[in-house]
Amino acid sequence: PVFPSRRRIIVIMHILEDPRCCALNLREMAKNGVESFPLHNEEEARALEKKWLKKLSFSAPLDDVRDYFGEKAALYFAYLEHYTWSLIAPALIGLVFFFMAIPTKTWEAQGAFFAIFMSIWSSVFGELWKRRSARLAYQWNVLDFEEEEKARPEFQGDIRCGFYCDGGFVELDTMKYPQKDYPHLWVPFQKPNTKNLKYVTGSPVVLMLLTVVLIGTISILFFKTLGDHHGKTGSTFMDKLYSPLGSCLNAAFIIFMNKIYSGVAEKLTDRENHRTQTEYEDSLIIKTFLFQFVNSFISLYYIAFVKSRGGTLFGHEMVCKNNDCWHELSFQLLSVFLIQIVWGQFMEVGLPWIKNKFAQRKGSDAVSILLELDIYEGVFSDYCEMFIQFGYVTLFSAAFMLAPLAALLNNFAEAKTDAFKLLSNTRRPFPYKAEDIGSWQVVMDIMSGIAVLTNALVLLLTAKDFLSSLGPYNKLMVIIIFEHCIFIMKFIIDKAIPDVPASVRKHMALDAFEAKELLEAVNNAQV
Repeated sequence: PVFPSRRRIIVIMHILEDPRCCALNLREMAKNGVESFPLHNEEEARALEKKWLKKLSFSAPLDDVRDYFGEKAALYFAYLEHYTWSLIAPALIGLVFFFMAIPTKTWEAQGAFFAIFMSIWSSVFGELWKRRSARLAYQWNVLDFEEEEKARPEFQGDIRCGFYCDGGFVELDTMKYPQKDYPHLWVPFQKPNTKNLKYVTGSPVVLMLLTVVLIGTISILFFKTLGDHHGKTGSTFMDKLYSPLGSCLNAAFIIFMNKIYSGVAEKLTDRENHRTQTEYEDSLIIKTFLFQFVNSFISLYYIAFVKSRGGTLFGHEMVCKNNDCWHELSFQLLSVFLIQIVWGQFMEVGLPWIKNKFAQRKGSDAVSILLELDIYEGVFSDYCEMFIQFGYVTLFSAAFMLAPLAALLNNFAEAKTDAFKLLSNTRRPFPYKAEDIGSWQVVMDIMSGIAVLTNALVLLLTAKDFLSSLGPYNKLMVIIIFEHCIFIMKFIIDKAIPDVPASVRKHMALDAFEAKELLEAVNNAQV
C-alpha cells in the first residue's frame, strides 16, 4: 500500500471523531458497550514480529514500531530500551559492592558508596534520556505536537469563537468570524476556575484512600512484627512463616490498592474535563505518583525510619528482627519487589495467553476471538510499572545493592513480553501521537531527588554501625555534607548536559531558515 496501515487508521479516526464529520466520541461509546478498535494488518504485524520478537536483540525496531503502533507506543519502548541499557552499569557495580561486603560484613559502608554512585547515575540517566527523546521527536516530526494537539472528544464547555495557545484561550471577534464560515474556530471553552474547583473537591477522595493505605500497611507490619516475636519464641514451622507471610501480604495489598486507585483516579480525572489528551494524562500522572509512591514505599520508610527507632504499637514493642533493621529493610524490599515483578509478568502475558488459548479451543470464529482479546489500555500502566521499579532501584539503593540487577533482568524479559502483548495478546491500539513521555519525566526527576534524601537518612538513622565511631553529632554533619555534595553534583550535571543535542538544534534552525526563505520567495513572487 501507498500508506502504512497506521496512517489509514489515523484518517479513519479523524473522519469518525471530527465535529465537521461524524462527530463520534469513541471512548464514550466504548463505556456504553459499543466497541471500536483497529484490526491488525497481518502482513505488517508478521514483518514486525520477525524483526522484533524473533531476534535475540533486546533493542526494538523503533521506526517500525512507530509506523505500526504510533509515536506514543514507540516512545515508551525507546524509554524502556534506554532505561534497561542504562541499568547495566549499576547492576555490575552493585554486584561488585555486594560481594565485597560478604566477607567483611561491611554492608553499610559498601551501601554508602553505592548510594553515592546511584545518585549520580540517576541524574546522568535522566539527562541522556531527554537528549534521546529530543532526537526521536525531531526525527518523527512531533516536536510541536502539544502546541497543535486537538481537543479530546470528551471535552465540554460553552461554544466560543477563538483558539487555544500556551497562554490559554484567545477569543476572536464573532462578527469577523461567523460560525457558518469558520466552524473550526468555534470550540468548547471551560473557565480555568471550574477545573481548579474540581481539583479541590476531588482531593478528599485521594486523602481517604491514602488513609486506607496507611492503616492497612501499618496493620500488616504489626502482624509481621508479631510474627518476628513468634519466630524467636516459637518452635513450630508456622511460627517461622509469619515474617515471610507478612511480606507477601504487604506485596498483595500494594497490588490490590494500586488496582482500586487506578479506577478512582481515572474517574476523578474524567470529571476535571481536560481539553487535550496530554493535559488529561498529566493530571492522571500527578494523582498516580502521589498515591503509588505512598502505597508502594510506605512500608520501607516505616522500617527504615520508624521501626528502627523503637517504640510500641498496640502495646507491643516494635523492634526489627534480631535488632537488625538494615537487613530487614533489604529483605522487605527484595520480597515486595520480586513479588510485584512475578505478578506483573503473569498479568501482562500469562493470563491473556491462557484466555486466548481457551477462546481458540472453543472453536470461535476470527471475529469472536478478536473481541475476546484484552483491550490494550495504552502505555500509562507500563510507565507506572517503570516508575515503581525506578523507586525500588534508587530510593533504598544503600540497603539493597542488587535491586538494579533484578530490574535489569526483569526489563530484558519485559522488552519481549510487552512486544508479545501488543502483537498477539491484545487488540491493536489506536496509533496516538506524543511529543515526549510527558510528566513521567518530571516524576523521575522528583524521584531522583527524593532518593538522595532517603539514602542519606537511611545511612543516618538505620545504619547503626556506619561512622558510629564519629559520634551522633559528627555523623550527622558528615551525612549533611554528603547530601549537599550530591545535590550540587546533580545540579552541575543538569546544567552541563543540554536537554536538546546541538545537532538537533542546528537542524531545527536550518528548517526555520528554509521555511522563512520559502515564505519570502512566495511573497516576492506574488509582488
